[in-house]
This record gives sequence, structure tokens and C-alpha cells, in this order.
Amino acid sequence: MSTALLARDPDLARLLDDGYDITLVAGHIIVRIPYVTDNRTVERGFLAHPVTIAGDRFVSGTDHRIWFGGSTPCDEHGRPLTLANPETRAIADGIQANFMLSSKPPDGYSDQYTKITAYTRIVADHAHALDPTATPTPGAAWQEIEDDSPFAYRDTATSRAGITAVNRRFRGQRIAIIGLGGSGSYILDQVAKTEVDSILLIDGDTLDNHNAFRAPGAPTLNTLRARPPKATYFASVYTHMHRGVTGCA
Repeated sequence: MSTALLARDPDLARLLDDGYDITLVAGHIIVRIPYVTDNRTVERGFLAHPVTIAGDRFVSGTDHRIWFGGSTPCDEHGRPLTLANPETRAIADGIQANFMLSSKPPDGYSDQYTKITAYTRIVADHAHALDPTATPTPGAAWQEIEDDSPFAYRDTATSRAGITAVNRRFRGQRIAIIGLGGSGSYILDQVAKTEVDSILLIDGDTLDNHNAFRAPGAPTLNTLRARPPKATYFASVYTHMHRGVTGCA
């Protein structure tokens, strides 16, 4: 999967120009920031923003929430920030957020840059009040952690739902679906959206009109006229999303 277009996203470019340390992992933008603990020490935690991607480019489209990784974020007096709600969110192996932060301005956030910098100020300004050297902009850094995904493009559905770690459990599985009729074709539609390693489709029939009305999707009239093998037809459709799908007629 190409990462170059993502790195050139205008919102990310503005964050990097400001000097933020950013990691893209498992459908989240991770921004490392200083914060105040309940004993008034300054530590470093992170903000985790689930992204919306259209094809291979970022778009602004998530809600007003963001997640925080670290102990309870507090103000400079050691009082917990009222916008921090305890909520565990497993982002990736070894990366877990502990709080959901909710601060919604009247008109929402116009873009990702505005949202991330607003939450950074809310949390990190208290750290700066205690330690003037504590800064959320230590110098621009960009890293994308590759995860050997079987998908042809980035899966942001699981990251938005907060179930990325759950979906990872399917890795290592090799699935065979025998028969792609009214049951098998719908099983394929669901399994193709999990992180299984491979999916082998086995069906000796051709794709005819009655099959089209028993399966997800909508083949064209010209496709039905050609009567392709069902196994190779469904494999050609679902390889657009999952690289491990093959058909055997």
C-alpha cells in the first residue's frame, strides 16, 4: 500500500510544519504530547485520532472524540480533566489508549488539524504551565507502521469502531468456502472483510441470473451473458478488497 499520498495530506503537512511527532498505525494518527499526572508530574502520553480515508488520501470526517494514552490527564493543580472519560481502546500490539476525550465546540471541528491541535492545547498547556520546556512540538517526525495487512487498501472501519485488535485475531487463518450459492456467497462477503490470510473459493457452476438474485452485489448483464465460473467471478470481485482471494472452478 502506498504511503506517499497520505504523508502529503494538507492536515498532516500542517502538523509536521508545526513540529509534531506523528505515527500512523492501525488506522489511527498517534500524536505524542506532554501531560500532567495526578501527582503534578509531567509525563508524555499520546492522542489517538481514528482517521477517515477515501481510497488513498485522508479526508476530514470523524466525530469530535479523540482517545488518550497515559495515566489520568490532569490540570496543573493535579485535578483530573473533566473531558477525560475512562475507556480502554486497543489500537495495535503494545499501543492502548485509556481515556476517551470529548470536547465538542458549537460548530464541531472543521478538519483534522483543528481537532488535533485543539485537544493538544487542552491537555498539554497544563504541562507547559508546570514545565516551560514541555512541548507537544519537539520537531517534525513522521512514521507509518506497516502491519502486513491482507487488504488491497486501508481498513478504517475497524479502527473507527475500536475493534482493530479483535480483527487481528483472524490472521494466520486460511479459509476455504465450498459452494457460492445463497449461503456461501454471503459468507464470502463477510469473511473477505476480515484479516484472514487467504480465502479459497470452490464452485463448479457458472454464474447465471438465478445466482445473481441469491448473492450480494450486482453483476452486469454482459457478465451474466458470458456465464463465467462462479468461483473465478467472485474471486475477481473480492480481490479488489482482499489480496488473498482465489477461485477454483
